[in-house]
Amino acid sequence: MAYNSVLAQNIPGGDVFPVGSPFYNYLARKDFNILKLNVTAPTSNPINVIPSTLVTNVFPTEGSANLTRVVTLSDTTIGPPGAGPTFILNHKLFDINYNSYNVPLNNTEIWQLTSTSGFAHPFHIHDIEFHILTRNGVAPPASESGWKDVVLVKPNETVRFITKFDDYADSLHPFMFHCHIALHEDIGMMGQFVVKNPSVGIVEGTSTVQQHPLFSVYPNPAFNKLFLNNTGSSAGVYYVRITNTLGKTMYMLPRPDVQNGIDISALPVGIYFAQVTLDKTFETQTLKFIKK
Repeated sequence: MAYNSVLAQNIPGGDVFPVGSPFYNYLARKDFNILKLNVTAPTSNPINVIPSTLVTNVFPTEGSANLTRVVTLSDTTIGPPGAGPTFILNHKLFDINYNSYNVPLNNTEIWQLTSTSGFAHPFHIHDIEFHILTRNGVAPPASESGWKDVVLVKPNETVRFITKFDDYADSLHPFMFHCHIALHEDIGMMGQFVVKNPSVGIVEGTSTVQQHPLFSVYPNPAFNKLFLNNTGSSAGVYYVRITNTLGKTMYMLPRPDVQNGIDISALPVGIYFAQVTLDKTFETQTLKFIKK
C-alpha cells in the first residue's frame, strides 16, 4: 500500500500542484494498492522455513576511501522554456558532452550529497551499489543499512555514502547519476562519470611500450586510412575513439571496419591517439599515430 496521504508537500508523492502545472501529480496525497498477492495451493516442494541467518554484508570502511566527492542538489530557473522552476546537480544542467568525474578503477570513494533544494530527490547512481554512512551526521536506520543504489535526499539534508568502483572500466561510455523522478532527470537533473583503468598505457605506433600490446597501427605516419594489426588478442574490436593532442574526440567508431581500414582522410595533419576497446573483455589500449 502506498500511503501518499501522509507525505509532506516537499516529498515525492505528497506534492500537490494545480492541473496543468508541469509538476502536476495525479497520485499526489492519494493512497493506492501497489501489490496484490493471490495465495494458491502449495507447490510440490514448498519452502516453509525462514532462514535463521542472512548474508553478512562487508562494507568498505571510511578509512579506506581514496577521496570524498561532494554532489550538490539545488533549485534553479535556468531550465528549458516553459519548464518553470527546475532542479540541478552540481549547479549545472546535464550536458552529454561533459563528464563530471573521472573515476579510477578500484577507487573507494565517499560521495557526499548536499541538498539546498526545497524538494526531496531520490538520488540514483549507475554502475555500483553503495552503503549509506550518515544522514546529517547520524547513522541511518536499520532499513537503510544494506546495499543501495537509490537514496532519498530530503530538503537541506546531507547524506554520505561509500562505494567501490571495482567491477567495470570503460573510458568511452559514461555512467549516469541523477534524480530518479523522471520529470526532474528529463529536464536536466543528471550528471555522468567514466571509470578508467589506470593500468592502460599508450603504445607508440608499432613499438611495444606495454608488456603485451594488443594492437599496433600501420602505416604510421598515415595518409588516408589507418589499419589495426591484432598482435595480442583473438577478440574483435568493439570500439575505437580517435582524439587529438588536446583530448578532443575526433571520431567515435562503434565496431569499425578494421579489415578495410579506418578512413582518416578528413583529419587535419597532426598527432592523434586511437583508443581501441576489445569486444567481450573490454580491454583498452591507446595507440599514438601521425596523420600526414
